[in-house]
Amino acid sequence: MNLLENIKEGLRSVQANMLRSVLTALIVAIGITSLVGIFTAIDGIESTVASSFASLGVNTFDIKSKVNRRGNKDGVMDKTYPSLQLNEALSFIKQFNVPTTISLSAQVSFAAEIKRLSKKTNPNVAILGTNADYMAIKGLDFAAGRNFSMMEL
Repeated sequence: MNLLENIKEGLRSVQANMLRSVLTALIVAIGITSLVGIFTAIDGIESTVASSFASLGVNTFDIKSKVNRRGNKDGVMDKTYPSLQLNEALSFIKQFNVPTTISLSAQVSFAAEIKRLSKKTNPNVAILGTNADYMAIKGLDFAAGRNFSMMEL
């Protein structure tokens, strides 16, 4: 048998079993379409999860001073640690030779009251001092998290 005879025999077989042939072709088409759809959905979900984690700051790290609790345990005073100074942080930034964005922040107060003219806020306002890159690194949006402005006070 040569190639032409094989093709003719195959076409006769398809014609003799038309319903079986159509169903088989349909099942193959549905299977391939399902696989493409599933892989597309997985890629979309991975992208969404990665961008969500990035906005939470999982690709960042913080360097903080050790907390001084000023307590004692079993009559022994806890060791006090010096605070991280601005010049130390700036020196670290200069030595950090990786193309990245670096931000500085300092917790100024945990319970402050902001006043302007006759208006004032709740006395439990936390004040955090930062540089311009802080909000972008932490995935924050000033307009979205806005509760009030100094002009409204």
